[in-house]
Amino acid sequence: MMQLVRGKFLAYLRASEDVRLPPDLAANQYRALLDKLGRVDWVVHCCKPYRHGKVVVTYLSRYVKKGAIKNGQLRDQNGQATRGYQSHRTCKK
Repeated sequence: MMQLVRGKFLAYLRASEDVRLPPDLAANQYRALLDKLGRVDWVVHCCKPYRHGKVVVTYLSRYVKKGAIKNGQLRDQNGQATRGYQSHRTCKK
């Protein structure tokens, strides 16, 4: 299963025209990276479908819909966006 998932995923990346590379990564470096990823073992986790799949989708949709960072956590510091947070250990911001 690992080899099948890895092969299909890397083949899609090689054939895709929509992949946008970072400005500091050349096309030959990208191809070398894909070759390197093809030589390492991937961990593919497969399990039986959940009987209560609708509940799982509802739970996950909360995170997909709202995103990982809430608007209240974003701060403006000298024209740069930063993220504020509160430590759960010390309860300080």
